[in-house]
Amino acid sequence: NPLFGNWGAAYIFGPQKGASPQDVKVLDDASRSFAAVTRTYTGHDFSQTAGAGAAGGMGFAFLAYLHGRLCSGIQIVLDSIRLAEAVKDADYVITAFGTAAEIGSAKMAEATNTMAELRAHAIDRLTAEVDGLVVIGGGSPHILSISLPGYRSEVLMNFLEARSIYTSKSSACKKGGRSHVLEAIGLPANVIDGALRISFSRYTTREDIDALCDALRDAKQSLFPSLH
Repeated sequence: NPLFGNWGAAYIFGPQKGASPQDVKVLDDASRSFAAVTRTYTGHDFSQTAGAGAAGGMGFAFLAYLHGRLCSGIQIVLDSIRLAEAVKDADYVITAFGTAAEIGSAKMAEATNTMAELRAHAIDRLTAEVDGLVVIGGGSPHILSISLPGYRSEVLMNFLEARSIYTSKSSACKKGGRSHVLEAIGLPANVIDGALRISFSRYTTREDIDALCDALRDAKQSLFPSLH
């Protein structure tokens, strides 16, 4: 992916992190500005290089400022395990990836519709039963970003984990501190600090979602808000 544009970091990965269509435009415009400033500063333009949009634009940063070189991830793995050497005397190399891809593709539309329905069901229940809960933009069927402002996401995650429900905090591609993605779309600190990411798959059931909604409702009723 390039840094910006319809196939850029914001448009492809932004909705996965909870960015709304309006947020995506803001992020994409910011990426364009960053690329223009970088071009003026360095004299080079890597914004449309394949891979520049990887990891939210880290590929672009490595190319422009660290003189990095982007490599195919699978090629690095194949070289590391010396696959070419391992199969040089083989008459046949059999993999199941093609069949797996065909099966996955055939079931993708059905799975996507099911996830979208479950996501909508979760939003309906959570907004009706958990006072103050915020749905954080985005519309990807496999991700739901929410927040309980005033409650720490780590505390909510521990509460859910005690019921064998596992979620992620904040946004993807983030470690330590507040999410720069959620900050970039202008969310208040208390919304970011209480943010959770809920993932759906083809194996998620309505019972799973109801258990999650019950648990978040109970968490709101039994946990004390964070003191600031």
